[in-house]
Amino acid sequence: MAAIGCRRAKLLGSAVSVFGFASLCVPQVAWAQPAETAQGGYVQPDAVEDIIVTAQKKNRAERLQDIPVSVTALGSAQLERTHFQNLTDIAIRAPGVSLGANGGARGYASSNIRGLGTASGNPDSQPAVGVFVDGVYLGVNASTNMDTFDLEGIEILRGPQGTLQGRNVTGGAVLLTTRRPGDEFAVYGQVGIETGPEYNLAGSVEGPIVADKLLAKLSGYYRNDRGWFDNPSLGRKMGREKNWFLRPTVVLKIGDAIKETIIAERGRTRGDGSVFQNMPQGAVTGSLGFENLQGNPGYTRTDYTSVTSETQIDVAFGDGVITNLFNYRHLKNEFQSDYDGTPAYIFDNTDYLNQRQHSNELRYAGRFGKLDITAGLYYFHQKYFYLQDRQILNATINRTYGGDVRQESIGVFAQGEFYASDQLSFTLGGRYTDENKRATIYLQPTNNNSACNFAAKSCDVPGGPPPFVGKHKWPSFTPKFGINYQPEQNVLIFASVSEGVRNGGYNVRTNAAAASAPGVTPVVLANTIPAYDPFFDVETVWSYEIGFKSDLFDRKVRLNGSAYLSDVSDLQRDITVASVTQGTVSVVANATDATILGFEAEMTVIPVRGLELTGNVGYVDIQYKNVQFDLNGDGSIDSIDYGLVPPRTAPWNYNIGAAYTTQLPNDMRVVGSVNYSFRSRGPANDANTRFLTARKDLSANLTLHLPGDHFQFSVYGRNLLNTSNEGFVQDAFNYTLRALLEGRSIGVQAKFRY
Repeated sequence: MAAIGCRRAKLLGSAVSVFGFASLCVPQVAWAQPAETAQGGYVQPDAVEDIIVTAQKKNRAERLQDIPVSVTALGSAQLERTHFQNLTDIAIRAPGVSLGANGGARGYASSNIRGLGTASGNPDSQPAVGVFVDGVYLGVNASTNMDTFDLEGIEILRGPQGTLQGRNVTGGAVLLTTRRPGDEFAVYGQVGIETGPEYNLAGSVEGPIVADKLLAKLSGYYRNDRGWFDNPSLGRKMGREKNWFLRPTVVLKIGDAIKETIIAERGRTRGDGSVFQNMPQGAVTGSLGFENLQGNPGYTRTDYTSVTSETQIDVAFGDGVITNLFNYRHLKNEFQSDYDGTPAYIFDNTDYLNQRQHSNELRYAGRFGKLDITAGLYYFHQKYFYLQDRQILNATINRTYGGDVRQESIGVFAQGEFYASDQLSFTLGGRYTDENKRATIYLQPTNNNSACNFAAKSCDVPGGPPPFVGKHKWPSFTPKFGINYQPEQNVLIFASVSEGVRNGGYNVRTNAAAASAPGVTPVVLANTIPAYDPFFDVETVWSYEIGFKSDLFDRKVRLNGSAYLSDVSDLQRDITVASVTQGTVSVVANATDATILGFEAEMTVIPVRGLELTGNVGYVDIQYKNVQFDLNGDGSIDSIDYGLVPPRTAPWNYNIGAAYTTQLPNDMRVVGSVNYSFRSRGPANDANTRFLTARKDLSANLTLHLPGDHFQFSVYGRNLLNTSNEGFVQDAFNYTLRALLEGRSIGVQAKFRY
């Protein structure tokens, strides 16, 4: 809808000039691309490039530097240049952000922003960092650590986003936008190989079916990872995985005012389970490197289907846009993990999840005089059936738990920005949400090892007690207040107060009997925590933030920063402790309140044409207060509990990088880039008795662009220091378990586009 965007930019006139780009005419979603001359040749930029973002859901494109939100955004050119493969790689460019692999459950993300997040493969554990694909919220944490191929751009929003994005964004939100078909025929392809070996093949074809009316695009991706980790006891490598997806996209333009976009996606993953290392309790995390791998491979199976329909209608009132966004998604995930890391079957888990969700958002965005307004209605429905099968001590002890959850959410929201002058504006917004959940939990019978039959994917076990049925309703209102000041065109100072809510729910995974029903055995966590109610309540976060954005020295320097204080009530923790009869027991509970203090800074410098220097730093400090749970399991709530911090909280993280473009004869060029990131040591469990090693990652890339940019050849490396890191560390029985992440990877890749 580029023509619609142009008309809107002209009509808005002076209002857009507040942001310093009245002459800018771009479609609603656009990202920074390599500069080109009128003849199509590449021109090295001599200033920091603009990135256009959609975080505020307005009726027009906005520059990243003009929105009063802490956002790190990457366009397709930056993703391509750095060879970022997934969200784990991308997070190094954002201060205060960790988007890593879960480690214990392949395909599950471990997301943390500003000290709030989750790292569980348990669907009962609600996200604190919401992942949105083409505006659609993903209801469970499975299959969220996705590949970056065919993405137009990524926006990482830090801090609560409850007004515009809804629930489960108390830490922040990750917005992923896939590529749309263009007005001209184009073909793209890539092929590569890297350490493992790992092979990847991807491509797309796009173009007009009916000129200016119907556009279509088909993207496909295939990856075959033969495994990175050596396991002598198996005689083969571990960490194998094959995955693919197909994504057709169709855009229909009806006149000058209506655009319909249909995006379908089908994907599959097959491979090993996670890779675990068995360590003696008390061993220093990381001391064994990548050695002592003896476990069974396990498996991972994921299938998903998604269909999204986005309808955009230009309307006259407020020169606005009405958008309707509908999505249906079905996901099946099953994975088996060897949680003892030995050839013996001491502690093996198999998890199964069958999830369906559909959602619809209807919103209006427009401008009336000095007021920008975005308002809408939102509906979300989700249901999932979850099973976990535990084989303990060669199956002499068997535990199969399960249940299903139905969730329905209805919301209404509005946010406005009032421009009191060319320099001063005020933001006011709010969202009312009505959330309902109903859980059916199949309880552990005293006369039977299992509450469910995993092979049959059923919980109708004869002789078992009646299931526990719980239902609850959570109404909530999440406001936002902000004041924004532009002393000059390229400087923005902002302050905001906002609230976010993380859903409550029920513990289905470990069915510690809420009821004193006949024939039910309550689960006790290591004899320190009494049998608990499976219900847990909402978590709320009030965030107070000040920040600035600036382009300095003729836009040779971009410097952004923010400081924040977050007041957290009823912090949800997925607490896991060792158990003699079950290996480990996990429970989601409202464990404590907390105060979080932190700051972030980002800088980009173009000292000379062709050279780009980047850097960022983040710091976070968390203090517990009003502790309600015996976090370290010593039998009492005392000063030790108050001195603990949540798992995966790294006080410091930073990244420095450089990219240089060298022009060659005949319109060829070489682009080289290098990035170093650091994430400090942090606790791995709630008791703070095990720790994640400090993460140091060095990556580099060298790409040759041939004339016309039709062909590219790259050599790249990730984790060049070959540091041994882990997704999680957990005590079980009389040992410590460590879930390994891959070490050094070197790869080559070829790309073409016409």
